[in-house]
Amino acid sequence: MPTRCAFLMLRDGSDGVPHSRRISLTVSGIEIVGYHGATQEERRSGCRLVVDVEASGDLGSAVAADDLQNTVDYRRVERTVLAVNRRSQYTLIESLANAIAEQLLHDHSILNAVTVRVSKRQPAGMGARVAAGVELELKRP
Repeated sequence: MPTRCAFLMLRDGSDGVPHSRRISLTVSGIEIVGYHGATQEERRSGCRLVVDVEASGDLGSAVAADDLQNTVDYRRVERTVLAVNRRSQYTLIESLANAIAEQLLHDHSILNAVTVRVSKRQPAGMGARVAAGVELELKRP
C-alpha cells in the first residue's frame, strides 16, 4: 500500500538523534456551490459541496525554518478549490476532485501527493439528509 504522507528525518537539537515525522497538510470543510452533476437540474441550479484537501510533500524545510515561504499556504489551497470549481462544469464529482488535485500539484512543486474529498449534500433523487462523496488521491510519478 502506498504511503500517503511524507516522513522527514530531522535532527533533534538536544541529542542529535534523527526523528521521523509524518507531515500532512490539511484544509477541511471548504463549502462551495458547484454547478456539477449528472442531471440538468444540478448543473442549472447548483448543489452544495464540501471539499477537504490533504497534501504531503517535502515540508521539512518549513518545519526547520518555521517559515511560511517553505510550505503551502492554506489560503492558496482554498483559492485553488474555488477557482477550479468556477472554471468548469463536471458531470462527476470525481472529475472535480481530479481537477483540484491536478491544479494543486501543478501549482506547488513541493507537494508529492494530494488527496481530495468532495461531498455532495442532498444529491438529486436522494433524501434530504443524505450526502454522497468521493475521495481521490493523486501522486507525482
